Amino acid sequence: FESSYTFNVQVYTGQERSTEKKLGTRVVMDVTSPVGSGYGITTDFFTSIPLAQEVLRHGLTLTGTL
Repeated sequence: FESSYTFNVQVYTGQERSTEKKLGTRVVMDVTSPVGSGYGITTDFFTSIPLAQEVLRHGLTLTGTL
């Protein structure tokens, strides 16, 4: 039996920097930074090709909607 759990979260309370362009990528990379390689990340509205490329560089996989 396998289970999943929430490991690290970041509450979104509005854009931190008004000129920030890659907010989704930053948030995903922030919350996954303590995770080692070999894990899978699941996203919804943050999913993008650049994000997939970034998590792959960190040894992670990405599943999400486009």
